[in-house]
Order: sequence, then structure tokens, then C-alpha cells
Amino acid sequence: MVKVKDLYINDSFEIKGDWYIPNTEQKKVSGILSFNEKGIYLDLFGSFNRDTLVSMRNNKYDFLHGFCEDSILITLHNGFEIQHKFGIIETTRLTFNFLFIGKHFNNIDELMFHSVDIKYTYLEEWFDNRVFDFKFPRDGKLKDYTVSYNPPQDIFEVEIPSINTVIKGGYYFSTKAGHHKHTLIHQNCISIIPKGEEQCSFKWFTETENKFKGLLSFLMNRPIFQKQIIAKGDYQERYKTREKIYIFPSKGLNFIEKEINSSEVFISLSDIGSSLENVINSWFDNKIEPTIENYIRTLYNGTSDTVTVFLNYTKALESFHRETSENSQYVTNSQYSKLRSKMIKAIEDEIDTEFKDKLRGALSYAHHYEFGKRLMHCFEDIDNEIKGIIFTEHNVEILANRIKQSRNYYTHFGKKQEGVIDEGFDLYFTNILLKTVLFYWIAKELSFTDELLKGWLDEDYNLKDMLKRSLTLL
Repeated sequence: MVKVKDLYINDSFEIKGDWYIPNTEQKKVSGILSFNEKGIYLDLFGSFNRDTLVSMRNNKYDFLHGFCEDSILITLHNGFEIQHKFGIIETTRLTFNFLFIGKHFNNIDELMFHSVDIKYTYLEEWFDNRVFDFKFPRDGKLKDYTVSYNPPQDIFEVEIPSINTVIKGGYYFSTKAGHHKHTLIHQNCISIIPKGEEQCSFKWFTETENKFKGLLSFLMNRPIFQKQIIAKGDYQERYKTREKIYIFPSKGLNFIEKEINSSEVFISLSDIGSSLENVINSWFDNKIEPTIENYIRTLYNGTSDTVTVFLNYTKALESFHRETSENSQYVTNSQYSKLRSKMIKAIEDEIDTEFKDKLRGALSYAHHYEFGKRLMHCFEDIDNEIKGIIFTEHNVEILANRIKQSRNYYTHFGKKQEGVIDEGFDLYFTNILLKTVLFYWIAKELSFTDELLKGWLDEDYNLKDMLKRSLTLL
């Protein structure tokens, strides 16, 4: 028997049932749905295209319904046929990007929800709840100890005007009884609740949830994954509650929650305190989106080589300075406009038209600071005490110049000049330094104070050691 509420995105499971294209229930085909780290697959004992020998001609399935064991309603979305065998026994294999358990949807316009609850990896550590109390008898006999559950009191609710939505912290509590044992389960969740009476689309919820997941990844300094997604649909008067639809995306990975080192940077809910509303709103409405996107993508892509990570971080820092600095040009736009006109007029008429256009384009932004100067500003403008943690006594101008040379080399390659940072350990530790600088500036955009940031960085002994190594190698 399948218990949907106990299924998670990193689980592997199979569900048997009858499957059919919406509005063709009389043409059901039996099959087995498989969900695992490889994706979502439906193996049919037959085909939906019995009238044609080559079913692959019509191999896309936007929506597919399933009526499965224990009367479970399933919708498969955004899929196609990948294999069709026929002979004595005909079989068909389909793959899909999304699995919805709990309701049938006929088309994209029906994929609307009232709200969504998401359980994430490491979320209990972020909330830092102390919900279980253990009491032991004075005689020390462990078999007599008792456990009590204290629901958390620090549940938050933050309104985000920029997207007309409320994000709320919550929790699920359940028990499991077995032979000679009883299990208490507490799990935190994040609820995304649009304001107003109208429901929002699945696409909107996906984009909003992905954005908030990025914030959690930044704060917890590690990739964060959904463990369970529970969408709330129409209100059911009979049960006095909203219908629940469990959403499973085709993931292609099997995440593991690793132990968190107590000394590494990890900004919990209690660390943020009363600044939470500012932090969340600053994340959803900021002027450094390209910087954040580069930072988070690099955090998730743990298989990237050191050169790719290096280029991503330098690109993010250049973008950050461009979007935030009030002084990033050698002269004003109006001053440069006159100067540019003179330079363009000086181009000889005999020069090839295509080359002339290229020169005009190259002159368009020549008055803006080049990457090395932007990078040096990003280094120099850091709070002095934090700068001491990141750079110790290193000359930031020399360091910025070496990183600029290296960025140019690894972008175009060619002849390697003196000063370019070598691949391997040198570039690896340089990336740690650049990531720390990015962390500092993104955190500042989220309203964190230098005092808080200094405390978090100063307690990460492993990070400080690697920063010293990077500067020694450079």
C-alpha cells in the first residue's frame, strides 16, 4: 500500500495502475510508474497508439492520467515516448518531467494552486528547533526515559510586497508506531502563500520557490534541495481542508544531507533575528540579480572545474560593481559623448565600413572602469576588520592585477604571461577568496551588518586557514 504523505523526492518507488490520455478513459492501458534518481518513467503493457504501427510519430504527452492502487489519482506532465516494442507482447516506455499525486489535471490552465508547502534539506538545522525533551530517571535505567514534544514558537511570517506574497515558516509533526517502537517525526517547512483569493500557476510557484531556495542556499552555504512539495488546491467543504497534491519533479540526482561542521559559516534563523523581513525582501527585490545568479549556480554545480568556477566568480564581481557602484566611470556620460564623437570623426573614411562599425562599438563603453579597477574597488571597500580576515597583509592592488591577468588568459587562452595564476591548488584557493568576497557583498545587500559578518567569518577556522593558504600561494 502506497502512503503518499511518506514519499519524498529522494525516494525510489513504483506505482501500478491504469493510464489514459485525458478524456479517453475508455482507452486505459495498464502499466507501472517508476520514480527514482534517474527520473520518472511509465512502462505500459500496450500503447496509446494502437491505430498506427509507428507510434513514435505522435510521441509527446503533455498530460496523462493514472488511476492507481489504493484509488490514487495521478497526473503525469510534460513527457514523451522513448521506446516502443511490439510483437507477441507490446510494451511502451514514456518519460515525464513532473508527477502530481492527488488530482487529475487536464491542461496547463488547470495547474493552479492556493499555496505550496516545501520541506527542504537542512531546514531543521536552519530553524534550530529544540522540540524534543528527554527525561531520564534518577536510577539511570534508560528503558524508563520519557520524551515530550514542544512545538516551536519562533514560526515567522513575512510579507513580500514586490510579489504580493507571504512566506511563512511552519512544521509538520507525525508519529509512527511499530513493533516495540514508536517514532516521533518533526519536520519544518516553508509555505508560499499568494495574497488575495485568486490561485497562482504552477510555473509561478516554481519560480518563487526556486528563488527562496536560492536564499536558503546562500544563508546555509551549501546546495539546498526539496525533500517534499505539497501543493494546496481547492477547499473541500466535506473535509474542512484544502486538497493536497504532492509534486515530484524529475530530478536526475540523489541528494544526501551531510553533517554540518559547527565552525563553518551557516546563518540560521536565530542569527538573522529581527532582520528577517529585510533580508527576505532584499533578496526578492534587489539590483544584483546577475551576481546572485552566478554565485548560486556555482554553489550548486559542484562538478565544475576550477577555471569555470574562477570565471564565474570574476564575472559575478564585475557585474556587482557595475550595478552597485556610483563611481565606475572615468568621465561622465555627457563628457564622454563629446569625446567619443571626436574620436569617431577621426576615423578615416577609407577604412572598411565593417571595421569602422566595430571601432564605434568598442568606443561605446571605453569610459567605464575595466575589470581590474572594478575588482580592486570590490576588495578595498570591504570593512577594514573583515578585510584583515580575508586578505591579511596582502597588497590588494597586486592581487587584483593578478586576478585580472588570469581572467583574461582563461577567457581567451593563448600565450601564458608571467603573473597568471596556475590551475590546480593556486586557482582553487583563489576561488575560495573570491567566493568569500562575493559572500560579503551579497550579505551587505541583504542588510547584514559588518559586525555580524565579521563574527561569522571569524568563527570559520577552516575558511580562514584556506584564505591564508591562497595568499601564500599567490
